[in-house]
Amino acid sequence: MHITDLLSRSFNEKEIQLDDEDMIETVHTLTKQLQMSEIKKKEFKEATLKDQGLKKVQQYWETGWPNSIDKVPKEARSYFRFRHELSVEQDLVFLNSRVVVPVSLRKSMLLLLHEAHCGVEKSKARARQVIFWPNINDDIEKMISTCMVCERYRPQTIKEPLISHTIPHLPYEKIGADICDYGGKSYLVVGCYLTKWVDVVQLRNKSSEEVINKLKPMFATHGIPKIMICDNVPFSSWEMKKFSKEWCFEIITSSPRYPKSNGFAEKLVGIAKSLLRKAGPEKLYEALLEYRCTPISGMSVSPSQMLLSRKLRTKLPITQTELQPVVHKHFREGLIKKRARTKLYYDKQAHVRPEFISGEKVMVRVGTQWEPAVIVKKHSTPRSYLVKNKNGRIVRRNKCHIRKTNIQTNKELNPDYHDLGDEWNVCGNNTQDNGLYHSNNNPVNLNRNTSHTTSQNGYLYNNNSASSNPVYITRRGRNVNRPSRYDDYLL
Repeated sequence: MHITDLLSRSFNEKEIQLDDEDMIETVHTLTKQLQMSEIKKKEFKEATLKDQGLKKVQQYWETGWPNSIDKVPKEARSYFRFRHELSVEQDLVFLNSRVVVPVSLRKSMLLLLHEAHCGVEKSKARARQVIFWPNINDDIEKMISTCMVCERYRPQTIKEPLISHTIPHLPYEKIGADICDYGGKSYLVVGCYLTKWVDVVQLRNKSSEEVINKLKPMFATHGIPKIMICDNVPFSSWEMKKFSKEWCFEIITSSPRYPKSNGFAEKLVGIAKSLLRKAGPEKLYEALLEYRCTPISGMSVSPSQMLLSRKLRTKLPITQTELQPVVHKHFREGLIKKRARTKLYYDKQAHVRPEFISGEKVMVRVGTQWEPAVIVKKHSTPRSYLVKNKNGRIVRRNKCHIRKTNIQTNKELNPDYHDLGDEWNVCGNNTQDNGLYHSNNNPVNLNRNTSHTTSQNGYLYNNNSASSNPVYITRRGRNVNRPSRYDDYLL
């Protein structure tokens, strides 16, 4: 047995023959493992040879890189910090095992990389596996931020810190109102912001006249409020505005498609539906009586004690002493503390979003998708804006339905005023220039320049129709006449 002496100067002079195929596999392992068709490989080679920056990289790879980046031409400086990881094989440049994409092919590679429309981080992770070029991460972020498909199907915006309604100082000074449907019938629900007193009355229909007729007995019993917060339909109609002017109170409507801005009224609807579901319509008033006499959660007083300063006599036995009037003065402080505690927990996962400016291009939530729009101006209510959508219609939307975008739209749209609440004139003092006319004694008439306008539900309506009622034209071409009872509404 012979042991090799590694320090011996006597070496084997016999020439070792290496297999040429093994040598080729060892030297050209990157190009052999590159999963690319011959046509695409040829395209990459031709683009690499035409790319001035990669030509310099190939030259420096053969002759050596300069010691300073100042000695490198501008087209190749972005590769300087990767110089120790770059290699060249068969006219292709590699960064470790990733092929370096020439400038002329980067756009097509980005499109292939984004075929699945993944997010920014996933797209970057995928790129780190296969391709490379300087500042590829920035290009991926820019491409995804300007992708209309990704913009359209983005998730909802993050929630912002809670803005609570101010608690009034007097009972029935500020009320909330809404309409709920249960069992095929409609009910008007009205509640006091301070005392939490709830009134529920059945409606024959949802017209403004019917709602006004139900509100008048409530106001005659409890007094006229200063502010009534409600949804838009039917409370934004001309008849309701006339009624509020005659009875000297203010109507504030919530942002369309954002019921959270009228959360108290929505809570009232939930209470009314719970009473109707559990007690039944035939025992609604008995259930309301017990609810008004039940102490509010977290407090020791009931709505009747706060509004009427006394307990109400019910079917339950009660002493005469308990029915004596007692004025409660400090329950408002308890409501303020309770609301502050709610805001504290809500704001833990909330973040402040930047404001929007007039003329800014944004995306607006329409159903489950986002559509391009332009900010017209800020609305008087908190976090509400007037925006012009892609159809040219100006609508009022909450901030949660709007987000910033990098997509630039150059399409000029004629404004179509819709769903604006009290702010009829949004572009100036001359309403005739806006095609909008507002009379104090007549319903609002909208005069549009075009013969057909797309409505919010996807219909078209013909403004040149001889009838006073707008004629909606569906996508199939069918004419739909709006019922005359909705003439006073902006649908």
